[in-house]
Amino acid sequence: MATKILAFLNFKGGVGKTTDVVNISWILAHHDLFPRSRVLVVDLDPQSNTSFWLMGRERWIASERQKLTTERLFKHHLEGENPGQLAPQLVQPVTEDLPEGRAYDIIPCSMETIHRASDPNLHLQARSQLILAAALAPLKENYDFIFIDCGPSYNILTENALLAAQHQIVPYTPDYLALEGIKWLAKITRRLEANSRGRPVAQPLGIVINAFSPNIHASNDAVDDLRDTVAGLKSGGFFPPYTHIFNPPIRRAAKVVEATLLQRPLLHFAPNEPVTRDFIDLTHSIVCAAETI
Repeated sequence: MATKILAFLNFKGGVGKTTDVVNISWILAHHDLFPRSRVLVVDLDPQSNTSFWLMGRERWIASERQKLTTERLFKHHLEGENPGQLAPQLVQPVTEDLPEGRAYDIIPCSMETIHRASDPNLHLQARSQLILAAALAPLKENYDFIFIDCGPSYNILTENALLAAQHQIVPYTPDYLALEGIKWLAKITRRLEANSRGRPVAQPLGIVINAFSPNIHASNDAVDDLRDTVAGLKSGGFFPPYTHIFNPPIRRAAKVVEATLLQRPLLHFAPNEPVTRDFIDLTHSIVCAAETI
């Protein structure tokens, strides 16, 4: 299977993006349902929550001190360094004791990356939108899946993710502002396409519904609104016809909150919980959808 590069983003914070990236990538790398999976997580969110979660505090701090983060890709691009030569030096293992044929690695982020997001020199530099694509080019042969964790705002980092990835995965919680974030994402994708000089821009593969409460009318109504919105975006040409609303939705559960506070993936922390089963089934749905495109 060719490498699938998926950018996780929504221009609304608090929709479960980091929770999705951590749990889906962990399941791919560890669960028997996905044998011999090789996964790379690229953290482009200056908040660095995914890096902190997957690496732990001490390793993440060490990576910041040693400048082994995505921030270095953008800084050194300004200094004329080739991102493709630098990127392999930034890859670090999340889990080292995996069975043969598996891999689970990360290129962590640094809070210093927030300065690159608004750096006027970076915006003026030639090919600054393609730094991440150039960095991932020599790495793709080592992985089946590359997940790019994006911040909730639009900037040069987001443009890099959308031009490096093949597809978008859009986390969503059943509320109005998260739905507006999806609409805004559709507009931004169209705008970037107009300025990408023919280079493909990642399109939404599907929406992940997080914190779903099936017994609450407002939650079900919000999902109905989501279905109507996605149908409208498809008919208007903003979303491709294959865009999914992935099943199952991830139920609202105390174990998710607890695992997040403890910085633990659910498959490791609570393997027998129903919400963990949700994530396993969701991962399978995403893999199947990616393989058919």
